[in-house]
This record gives sequence, structure tokens and C-alpha cells, in this order.
Amino acid sequence: MWVEVEVPDDAEDDIRQLGGFSVSVMHNIASYQRNDTSVRIVVAGDAHHFTDTQLLKGGNPFVDIANVSVNQLYQFSMVPPANVVLEITGWLQALALGVMASALLEFVKTFVPTSSGQPTVLRFVIEEDGRRTEAVLETNDLAVANNAIDALVRTGAALASGARQLDYSTTTERWLDRSGEQDH
Repeated sequence: MWVEVEVPDDAEDDIRQLGGFSVSVMHNIASYQRNDTSVRIVVAGDAHHFTDTQLLKGGNPFVDIANVSVNQLYQFSMVPPANVVLEITGWLQALALGVMASALLEFVKTFVPTSSGQPTVLRFVIEEDGRRTEAVLETNDLAVANNAIDALVRTGAALASGARQLDYSTTTERWLDRSGEQDH
């Protein structure tokens, strides 16, 4: 594979310090379309760690409430991390928080813990009205994952207020904004 990237002259030194990048691709294994909603869910799990059956089970809690795409995630690495990506578009205005919370909790049970005992890296990408929030949780503890989901749902209104990058703190049991603005 050959990748070519154009970089502005003033950013070249910053880019060189990165030392490289990783590539991942998705392969769709199932899609479920609904005509009565604009909510879109994309589930993608690393094909090295999760079977198609697990991926389909992970997408299942959303089938009755959203348009769903379930995908195998291929990462170019010797032993890739157990990444699971959940992209959610348009749910804050279309669905009750309790409905989404229930679906998210069922989703997490599918992937945490992994059969290998390796932590799962859950990446939540939430898009609402052109704003994008990314939240990352790395854990092999279902209780921690459940607490993180509860906290994420409670921040639903805050997510609509602007783009953020969040990491879950097991110490405070809150999502911390990487920009340092505030926690949720």
C-alpha cells in the first residue's frame, strides 16, 4: 500500500514528529434500514478479536430504533487492540435518553470483557447537528463500562452543545474533556 499525503509547509515539522500512522478499514456484514427514523448507528469491531456473530449481536439492540450498519474492522497491526467503534448520528433529538441508554448497555455487554482478557477499546463517535463528540473507554471490566455508559447518557444534553473529545476516568467515574474545559 502506498499512501501520499499533502502537508502544508508550515506543518511539515509537526507531521514528521508523529513518526507514522495506522490504517484501518471496514467491511460491511449487515445493514438494517428503517423508514421512520433518521438516527444512524454504525457498529465496527476488530475482526481479529470479535466474530461476525458478536458484531451482529452488538448491532442488534439498535435495530428497532435506528438505521444500523454492522462492520468488521481490519487494523493493520500484528496483534491489533480489541477496538469497537460505535458511531451515532442524530439520536439526541430523535430518541429518549432511556431508550438509548438501554441499547448502549446491551451493546457493551457484547464486547466487554473480551474472551482473551485484553481490554476492549470502546470508541463512541456522536454526531448531532454538525457537531462531533468522540469518547474513548478502555476496559475489561463490565461494571466500569456500565458506569461509563450511564455517565455518557447523562451528558446527552451537554454533547449537543459542541464538539468534544472525552476520556472516561475510572477514578471519578466521569467523562473528562481532553480540552480541559469541564468534565461531565
